[in-house]
Amino acid sequence: MKRLVTLFTMLAFVSVMVIFNSCKKEEDPVALVLAALIANDTDLNAATAPTGVDLDAVITAEFSTDVDASTAIAANITLLREYDDANVDITITASGTTVTITPADPLGTGTQYTLTFTTGLKSSEGEFLAANVARSFTTEGTFAVPGAIAQWTFENSANDVVGGFNPTGSGVVDITYSAGRNDASGMAATFNGTTSIIEIPNGDQLENTDDFALSFWVYADTTDKTTGYFVLGLGAFFGFQFEIFGGLGGCKLAATYNVGDTATTGEDLWCDATGNLGW
Repeated sequence: MKRLVTLFTMLAFVSVMVIFNSCKKEEDPVALVLAALIANDTDLNAATAPTGVDLDAVITAEFSTDVDASTAIAANITLLREYDDANVDITITASGTTVTITPADPLGTGTQYTLTFTTGLKSSEGEFLAANVARSFTTEGTFAVPGAIAQWTFENSANDVVGGFNPTGSGVVDITYSAGRNDASGMAATFNGTTSIIEIPNGDQLENTDDFALSFWVYADTTDKTTGYFVLGLGAFFGFQFEIFGGLGGCKLAATYNVGDTATTGEDLWCDATGNLGW
């Protein structure tokens, strides 16, 4: 009888051990969470969107667990340029918990970008990012469109803010600086209509190209509707000039073109202020 009780006790102990082992669970996989985001030395994961980010910034993202490199692709990681909603061309690499984003070209100056990680990004354990993560930042310098050769913002200065097309000291005559058309546009140079001028000594280099684009804002004195306005130009009739007609009835880009060898011809690109293009 004693042996039967002992055997029963041993069987009960083994049964308890079996039940205990069958209830043991494996650890849940670690959720995929963005832990840190750095562009060179700038923290992009801060509560406030940073400014002054380097134009050659390489962005490094650190996650809570290893990332599935096959999901670290352009479909799941985008860098958007805000002013034209264009996706920047980037190279993406993933190693362990680190994802590195390298823009193909330097970023634009004074430009806002948004970096987004979508829910398609997955950890090596199969855990997807729970929700899209977006971080915005602004680069250093004054805003200029990519590829700009020269830009004058007239923020109390007539210097070129992106290139080397600066006037000499004597090349700025009777210029004052005043508020532009709105707060976002900054300041403007004010010309008195008689003696004011800004001259760029190496401005002829801007013509040394097969094509170019101009963009500028001008506000004419609407109290004087008889005088025409020379706004800007290079080489006058031997290059091009933009002018506003007397009476503010229209404007034109007067230009001379080289049509082969030494032959030239002139043709104005003009716009009537009433919207009638004529011809």
